[in-house]
Amino acid sequence: MEKLIKMALDSVDEAEVYSYQEENNRVRFENSKFYEVDSQIVSGTGIRVIKDGKMGSAYVTHLNDKKALLVNALNSLKGGSDAPLAFASPGNRQEVSSYDPSIESASTTLLADEGKRVCEKLQSMTNGNIEIYAEFAKFAIQITNSRSLDLSHKGSYYFFAPMISYPNTRASIHRSLEEKSFKVASDDLLEFLAEIYLSSEKLVEPISGKMKVLFMPESMYTLIWRVSAATNASSIYYKSSPLLDRVGETIFDKCLTIYNNPTDERMIFLRSFDDEGVPCRHHEVITNGAFKGIHNNLYFAGKLGSAPSGHGFKNLGSMGEIIAFPPVPALLHLIVEPGNASFGDMVNSMDEGIIVAGCMGGHSGNLEKGDFSVGVSPGFYVKNGKIFGHVKNTMVSGNIYETFNNIIEIENAQHNAYRG
Repeated sequence: MEKLIKMALDSVDEAEVYSYQEENNRVRFENSKFYEVDSQIVSGTGIRVIKDGKMGSAYVTHLNDKKALLVNALNSLKGGSDAPLAFASPGNRQEVSSYDPSIESASTTLLADEGKRVCEKLQSMTNGNIEIYAEFAKFAIQITNSRSLDLSHKGSYYFFAPMISYPNTRASIHRSLEEKSFKVASDDLLEFLAEIYLSSEKLVEPISGKMKVLFMPESMYTLIWRVSAATNASSIYYKSSPLLDRVGETIFDKCLTIYNNPTDERMIFLRSFDDEGVPCRHHEVITNGAFKGIHNNLYFAGKLGSAPSGHGFKNLGSMGEIIAFPPVPALLHLIVEPGNASFGDMVNSMDEGIIVAGCMGGHSGNLEKGDFSVGVSPGFYVKNGKIFGHVKNTMVSGNIYETFNNIIEIENAQHNAYRG
């Protein structure tokens, strides 16, 4: 990496090299039967250069020719894209542990055995179609630049998602287990899924109209995307956000607190620095309903004349293609502060309403302005505090600036269900 940086400095003002490598293993079950197994190694190296205030970049999946990579980056300068004021400098970064060495002993056989066990368990409790997606991986990131920055990060993760599908549909009730290494799915998790499925197995048609809506963790991204878009430095810079010049103002119900913390040890994918090498830290987004601050990357920090907040991430595309994308402002480690009611208590308090367990078209509508109109898949109809069945061809719509000002309750548990 240092050699590539030195080569670049013969032609440019600043240079940055980013490398990524991942080894992952996946297993899938369909119709309660083993369906496929997949293992792969993905890697890539990208370079960004700054010359005369302009940015150039290039990437390869295999770094066989450093000179060719640099030439491509230099050629891209002809596009004239504006550059950040400068790349990140060395400094203090909080130590985090996102790698669990026990991931080394995991195997696809282990995933398959766990998948088979869970299929048999859920089959004994329901007559639904059981599907399972399981994956474990380890990954490494390195960032080096011409400002003497040299950072590396290693992580691991285990993802296990059991799903119970309703007859004649792909809609399924599901909940994922996300850890730094392998962990057996608990009976509580499986019993929760089975109980929800059995209570909602019947197909029903709710009456259209305004009613209470309960968003489960798996569908909350529909609302959180709107918060993230409105508080994004890009939306502020281009004046498309309704939160322009409203920092400190109460915009939501005072029971709502949302913050972003990549260094929180309770999360997987925790990070001490973003994909530009800027230190990560606790960042308040909404505190007791008040808008606390925007998130940015190096580029928009320069445009707005503010300090970088450590939210420049390559969050677009799959992990195998992550090297192809530039860092953009992104809240990838959001936490909604838990409330006081259990899920059961929340259902029991609904006289009539819809539970949104999954969404289609979460990107639909004006994200910055907070509008949403999504298909419910699956969704459950509630009457007098009981789930009567699941619904089809149903939509919910609204605007977060109304929805988040009419919060009845927030669940008293934290779930790892948001991925930006």
